[in-house]
Amino acid sequence: MIESIGILTFIFGTIMGSFLNVVAFRLNTGKTLAGRSMCDSCGYTLAWFDLVPIASFAALKGRCRSCGTRLSYEYPIVEVVTGFIFASFMIKGLTLYGLTFTGFSFFAINALLWSLLIVIVIYDFKHMIIPERIVWVFVALAFLFSFVSFTGAQVHFAVPELLDVLAGCIIAAPFLLIWFFSKGRAFGFGDVKLALGLGLLLGFSQAIGMFFLSFWIGGVVSVILMLAQPKRFGRKSQVPFAPFLITATFFVSISSLTYSFFI
Repeated sequence: MIESIGILTFIFGTIMGSFLNVVAFRLNTGKTLAGRSMCDSCGYTLAWFDLVPIASFAALKGRCRSCGTRLSYEYPIVEVVTGFIFASFMIKGLTLYGLTFTGFSFFAINALLWSLLIVIVIYDFKHMIIPERIVWVFVALAFLFSFVSFTGAQVHFAVPELLDVLAGCIIAAPFLLIWFFSKGRAFGFGDVKLALGLGLLLGFSQAIGMFFLSFWIGGVVSVILMLAQPKRFGRKSQVPFAPFLITATFFVSISSLTYSFFI
């Protein structure tokens, strides 16, 4: 039963991934979400059958139906990743709390928060900057939901431990210092705000694990990029760090890794 719900959630997640792509693409451009999607090259207005997640991209072989321009692989990648993230939190919620209101509430809260994080990743990849409005909404919601506790079949208000409340500031502090002393060259101030929200989301123990894991992931990916494309990714090349923070947060959230794992 849980596996079937997980598959349905994956499908729902791919649809949401398609929508989140549009949000990230139109953010800070003056465009609204009400307009129809169209090809950036020829202006062809996409029909509903051009917008089926993953399937449409595969059927069109990654090209515009009208002009044949190659489409970015970002679209199916975001759809698959969003589907996987949504399904993971649904399965975890139902595994921990069963087919209860608590289990579905666990998924709903995480789906909302991770939708914001996915938009942040897409936007950071495109523009090398974290969108301020989105990250502050995430920080506010992460703080609000830190007072939500899941116990058995109940969802209720609970005051978190002091260290968990301070986790956001603790995790953000190193990024703030690096941003200050590097004058913004090593990290942007957006990374500081993102770290604040992620610390609030995870709590102290998991946030410390996320902190170390994000640098491990970032180091490995950076080395791979420099070896694969040395001309494009040299020592002075800028690589957005938000994707590493958010990837580490996902692994820590799903696997419940804590700081003790890294010590």
